[in-house]
Amino acid sequence: MEIVIALVAVFLVGILALPRTAGGSTAPDGSTGALDLDPIIRKYAYMRNVPFNILKAMIWQESRFNSLAVNDERLKNDPSDDARGLMQIRAGALADFNQATGNSYSVQHLFNADININVGSWYLGQLIRRNGIETGVQMYNTGEQGYKNGVRNAAYASAIMTRSAQYA
Repeated sequence: MEIVIALVAVFLVGILALPRTAGGSTAPDGSTGALDLDPIIRKYAYMRNVPFNILKAMIWQESRFNSLAVNDERLKNDPSDDARGLMQIRAGALADFNQATGNSYSVQHLFNADININVGSWYLGQLIRRNGIETGVQMYNTGEQGYKNGVRNAAYASAIMTRSAQYA
């Protein structure tokens, strides 16, 4: 009996670890699940006054529409602050969102598409309102403080602008 339970547990963990897409449809750009995200993207684009095509392009750039994406590129020594989910949200940005909105999301909530896009669009919307679209997009990528310290990523902003034309 213990062996059967162990096998079922291993099977379930394996299933949960598989990348998931919403509905399994294929978008025009060849990614899976992107079309199913459109209602969520539209909701938060409208709510945060962020152009839909920019928000969708950023989600593609950040995670290729993979809600389970994790990126530890910059913080290999601190996995507690890995970027997570569709918009690659870090714990610091989540803490800022929680404090500003009264929510209490944990980093595990960032794998939920609705929550991730809510948090990411909130952060991006603030950056765009204060700095314009292109600078806001760069700040999203480099961090606001990094940008203020001279870190720039024009190639990232250019990729977002180019991709956003496909979603206009």
